[in-house]
Amino acid sequence: MNLNDITPITKSQIKNDNINIDLFGIDDQYNTLENFVNNAFDSKREYTTLYQKLDFYNNILLTGLPGTGKTRSVYKLLSNQKNNVRLYQLKLGTLLHADMGKTSQIIEDLFNSIRDQASPQKKMIILLDEIDSIGLSRFNSSVLDGIRRALISLMIELDKNIMRKYIVFIGISNIPEFLDPALVRRFTLRIEYPDVISKRELKKFLNYLVEEDWEFEKIHKIVQEKGYTPSDIKNLFQRILVENKFNEDINWNQSLIIKLRDSVSTKELMQFSKDKYSI
Repeated sequence: MNLNDITPITKSQIKNDNINIDLFGIDDQYNTLENFVNNAFDSKREYTTLYQKLDFYNNILLTGLPGTGKTRSVYKLLSNQKNNVRLYQLKLGTLLHADMGKTSQIIEDLFNSIRDQASPQKKMIILLDEIDSIGLSRFNSSVLDGIRRALISLMIELDKNIMRKYIVFIGISNIPEFLDPALVRRFTLRIEYPDVISKRELKKFLNYLVEEDWEFEKIHKIVQEKGYTPSDIKNLFQRILVENKFNEDINWNQSLIIKLRDSVSTKELMQFSKDKYSI
C-alpha cells in the first residue's frame, strides 16, 4: 500500500458534502491545534536548532470521548489551510493483515510514500484514525503479538517525523489511558477534548440546532450528570424528529428533557465497556 491508494479529503469536498465543521465548547483545543500545524508548516529558521535539541516531533494526539469534536476539528483545520495542504485519513485498523508479518511492511511502505511525496507544494496532514486499534499498551496481556509488532512499526515511523516541515501526523484516541506510553511519547503535543459541554456553549449549541424557549438550567444539569457530548445531543434530536414523524410542531424542550433522562450517553457506554471487559 502507498499514499496513492488513499483518496485525500479536500476543502471542496468538505464544502460540497456539507460536512459540519461548526465547533462548540472546543475553541481552545482548536486554536492550539491550528497554531501547532501552522508552525510545523512554516516554522521560523531560528527555531530549527532548538527543535532538533528537543527531538521535536510534528505529531499531535487528540484525546476524548467519541463525539467531542476531534475529527471535526481536523476538517475545520483543513478548511482554513492553503490550497497546497492535503488531508489523508488513515484508518489504522485497515492496515492490519491476516498475515501479521506483512503488517509491518504495509506500514513501512505507506509511511515511506508519505515522506517521498511531501513537499512545499504538497504539505500533508495525516489523520491517524482508530489509533486505539493498534496502540494499546504492550503490557496488556490481551494484546496479540501481531498487534504489538504493528505498534512497534508505527512508533518507528513516527520517530522519523522529527523536524519534517511538510508533514503533520494527528492521532485520535478515545481511550488514551490505555495507549502504550511509548506511543504517547511520540506525540509532541496532546490535546484533551472535554467530555461535557459548558453551560454557555450548550446554550449556543441548542439555539444553533433549534430556536426554542429552552430550560437551560434543567437541561444542563442532566447533561452534566450523565456526560452527554454534543454528538449525543444531536443524535437525540434526530430520534425526536423521527419519532414525531417529522412534525413541525414538536415541543423540543420537553422532548429533549425526556430523552436526556431516559437515554444512555457515550460516556456511560464507554464506562460500561471498560468495566465489563476490563480494558
